[in-house]
Amino acid sequence: MKVVVEGIKDGKHTRFTWDLYDRKDPVSGIHSMARCTGYTATVALRMISDGVFTQKGVIVPEYFGSQPKCVDYLLKGLRERGVVYKEKVEEF
Repeated sequence: MKVVVEGIKDGKHTRFTWDLYDRKDPVSGIHSMARCTGYTATVALRMISDGVFTQKGVIVPEYFGSQPKCVDYLLKGLRERGVVYKEKVEEF
């Protein structure tokens, strides 16, 4: 998976790229699709139960991405489970 975001940050044109390459876990046998979707869902539930995210109602996933503490919590939780996004920042 690749996510690319471009825009102006601090007056400079900036590109952020996040890459994810994941495979079936050879120890547990859990397939990449299950790891990337299931772990994301369970970490999101932990985010709510730990009080990191407290907004009520129906929330679109994009809202989590606009909250730095939620993004950090989610990426940390995934990293602990072996699902690692690699970030690259370019200014030009």
